[in-house]
Amino acid sequence: MSYARQLLLLSMVCLLPACASMMSDNKSVTYLETTPEVAKCELHGQDFKRVVTTPNSIPLPSEAAPITVACTAPGYKRTTATLDTKHDGWIWGNILLGGGIGLIVDAAKGSGFKFPPKYSIILEPEQFATLDERDAWFDRIKADIDKK
Repeated sequence: MSYARQLLLLSMVCLLPACASMMSDNKSVTYLETTPEVAKCELHGQDFKRVVTTPNSIPLPSEAAPITVACTAPGYKRTTATLDTKHDGWIWGNILLGGGIGLIVDAAKGSGFKFPPKYSIILEPEQFATLDERDAWFDRIKADIDKK
């Protein structure tokens, strides 16, 4: 093998372990919505804290995952959920071609992981006037979830 080909091959091998870091940043924007439509939500993660009113698009750094989301609205119970990242497509390049070093580097930086583009939280009313009203509310929420 010629010197030029060896140099080219070595250069390509050195770049592969960081392909997700190079191709995918560690920030994503998540559209947070609630039922009821307007709620105050506190987001807490690793070195991350925000208070927002829904609906809202929020830039989230993947290294903050998992993020606890606690929402409140007048007349509704406080509801807490956990928002976490998932692998995006670039991380698989490291696993298949770059090996463990690239995967470790990307995991430490949060690269190759994204939050979902949309997240919904349903707050339950504090009380219902009747059992029928309660049942109708839960039936409506179930129908909405099944529809989505």
